[in-house]
Amino acid sequence: MPIILARTAGFCYGVRRAMKLALLASQKKIPRLFTLGPLIHNQQAIDLLKSRGLCMARDMDDLEKGSRVLIRAHGVPPDVKEALEERSAEVSDATCPHVTAAQRIVEKHAGAGYSCIIIGDRGHAEVDGLLGYAAGRGHVVESEEDVKALPDMERVCIVSQTTQEAERFEELTGLVKERFGDVLVYKTICE
Repeated sequence: MPIILARTAGFCYGVRRAMKLALLASQKKIPRLFTLGPLIHNQQAIDLLKSRGLCMARDMDDLEKGSRVLIRAHGVPPDVKEALEERSAEVSDATCPHVTAAQRIVEKHAGAGYSCIIIGDRGHAEVDGLLGYAAGRGHVVESEEDVKALPDMERVCIVSQTTQEAERFEELTGLVKERFGDVLVYKTICE
């Protein structure tokens, strides 16, 4: 049986950064350290962090008042970040810098009156965060049917969930461009 070695292995930059921040923060035991949702999508890493005292909260009600919170690599909407800062003793942001860049693009363009289309997986933490930065001007597109169902929009800004496949992004972006006139495209896929 042939053995095929991958060109790359391990964590991407954003996940590696989040893990490093979590491991450093876990050395300080008081007050307890929480994440709102899993820090990353890797059960072995989550188990390691749990063994080091990191607690995962499913929602804001699971957070102990005055605890320390590490924002997950996928980021959170701005209103959630604000609520965490009000409720917690300390908030550290482990959002992947690539995700933060996409958040800034959405925030800037939504503020300038653009409708923001996020090509990504509906309900994914990163996409939910991006929608929060769109301030009510965001739309998630997963398929051709989603493009057809979009309301009429004058100015459109497109970003992607950072983990989308480039081929899917290009296909859906092409369909959006066919439908709308003024379209700005930011390929925010992490390479």
